[in-house]
Amino acid sequence: NLQDTVYWKETVGAHRSQYVPLSERLCVLEVDLYTVNADDVPKNRTFRIQATRSGVIHAALMDWDVWVDRQRTEVLSTAQGQRNFAGDVAWGWMLQLQEAAGADWQLGSQPVRQRVEAGDWLEVGVEFIARAISLHVRVRKSEAPSSEGSNSDALVQDGALPAVGSPARIHKVGR
Repeated sequence: NLQDTVYWKETVGAHRSQYVPLSERLCVLEVDLYTVNADDVPKNRTFRIQATRSGVIHAALMDWDVWVDRQRTEVLSTAQGQRNFAGDVAWGWMLQLQEAAGADWQLGSQPVRQRVEAGDWLEVGVEFIARAISLHVRVRKSEAPSSEGSNSDALVQDGALPAVGSPARIHKVGR
């Protein structure tokens, strides 16, 4: 409930969380509210990124930026270091736990942690649910880009990710 959310943000909060980023920040969707309409939002996108340090991928941490003018001189951001306690309580980050996705983007019958080494290439599949009202992220290991000098955050393709749905194992849990 809202009280629990405020309590968590007050006692733990994003500004107090110690996390170790394993990649550079990646823009997965940019929307200009002056020119884009809801039908312009893709169903999903897949990106290729490179791990910047070694570790276990525990979660995808999502933030957002909103510019108040067309020139992008004033920004409201939830990125690390861009807000204070009031910003944490009012907005904060979206955190989605992660597990290794297979070559077909599907998740296994049991969660599997994904360990990466600095320099490993990964594909990040982002599904934009209800025209990006909600997001779902999956990560899998990838081959290195084939061409020299490839941009590490290059868009691999739009529409390649199969619909997420919920993993079958969730339905097996007695709730």
